[in-house]
Amino acid sequence: MGGGQFASKLLLANVNENTGFFYVLVAMLIQTVPFFFVPSILKSSMAAMGNIGMKVSNFGRGLNRGTTKMIQKSDGYRYRVAKTQAKSANRTLKRQTWRDIHGLSVRERASRWAGRGGVRGAIGDAAASSRNRSREWRINAVARQKDVERRAQMTAAGGLAGAERRQNEELRKFHENTYRGDRTFMSDLDAQELEYEKALEAVDRDPTNEAEVARLRALQDVVGSTPDGQDRIQRVINRRLYNAQEAARSAGLPPVLSAGMQAAKETLMSDHGGFKSGNRGLAATLKDMNANGDVFKRGNFEKIGEVNGRKIYGNTYYGSQAVNGSAAELANANDDTLSNLLYSVQNGNMSTEKLESIYRNASEAITNDNISVKQGTETYLNDIRRAAYAKMQADFTSSYVNHGEYVDDKGRTYTYLGTNNNGDAEYQRDGSSKIYTFDGTDFMDNKTGKILDGRRFSQSATAMFKAKYGDYQDLHPGMKIKH
Repeated sequence: MGGGQFASKLLLANVNENTGFFYVLVAMLIQTVPFFFVPSILKSSMAAMGNIGMKVSNFGRGLNRGTTKMIQKSDGYRYRVAKTQAKSANRTLKRQTWRDIHGLSVRERASRWAGRGGVRGAIGDAAASSRNRSREWRINAVARQKDVERRAQMTAAGGLAGAERRQNEELRKFHENTYRGDRTFMSDLDAQELEYEKALEAVDRDPTNEAEVARLRALQDVVGSTPDGQDRIQRVINRRLYNAQEAARSAGLPPVLSAGMQAAKETLMSDHGGFKSGNRGLAATLKDMNANGDVFKRGNFEKIGEVNGRKIYGNTYYGSQAVNGSAAELANANDDTLSNLLYSVQNGNMSTEKLESIYRNASEAITNDNISVKQGTETYLNDIRRAAYAKMQADFTSSYVNHGEYVDDKGRTYTYLGTNNNGDAEYQRDGSSKIYTFDGTDFMDNKTGKILDGRRFSQSATAMFKAKYGDYQDLHPGMKIKH
């Protein structure tokens, strides 16, 4: 029942033989005239009704306030406000984009000042920071307008649940297009890394905020589209895993994944397959980021290096996953992947087969004319080759001492039997009962204690290893050397 009808029925209910004509006329009139448009007439007419008149008058005022609040909460009202903000923001964003392209933006001028030290450097840093905050506000203003606008359209098209799903997908695309349209952002890997960190923190604060999850997914689409961008995603994830591990260790509790990390894992795996072909270490890490916390059972995350003053974290298990890739994958791997691989070769427990595979793939990546090596990667690959060569040589010598077969200058063969109490290898000369001990350098006749001249043996671990792999040397593109 409307306010006018309610007031009319209330007045007519009090009509009797003493009621005047004017009273009845007003009671009938307010059924057709809007209640709020005749306050003076109504109040005058109600004066004779005492408390009843006052209650109806107060009801009118309360209804008026409620109507105002209802309007302010409506999608239409929000849309008009958001659209007004977005219109202004869009104009500014377009203006900024034009100035970015022509090198006239605050960011461009600030970047030339930043890092110089002194007043100019401080002004440059402050200006760049201010521009980034301003840009973020304007992007959010446009996003809110898109959010409200599409909600009404999509709710009508397919129900609320479907509308929210389509709305979040549209919002994800909007964020993606906005990021890609910002040339300064797309060329600034540090800005991309910081924005990704902020997106994860936003989901940590409110895991139910689908709009923030949409922004996180958009960033992963944009940043993860290049090897260098994948590098930054991996850097952020490994850093957060390290921090979670250390925080849990300090508290004496098992480490857990934050809500943002869980969302990142699910969306990276579903949207990108974990970057498997380009970053096997990240793919393996994401696979183990589950409720069981398997990612924390693969060894400790540790500092493995530093780039531009910022620490890089990883562990030997996930770093070694790059071994399973091809030479072409290594040639185009990002810096963090190669840093993790180098750390794993130096500090992990790779099998001889894996060490040999990485050594040969790294060699082929450099020397194969059909493989293009990313700039700066050659040094990493040679560092990896050098570490793998040293590990293989140590493993080969150890393995050869324990399992190799020696031949002396008379053609007699010495077969490995096992180790004695001192850990030295024992050999028996074929065709006799004589036992010899080999300490890795010399043979000794166990019965007589006589040391046999090593020159009498035509094979040694070092000689055999170099016969197989050659002497180590760094490689460069165009070199035709067999490894």
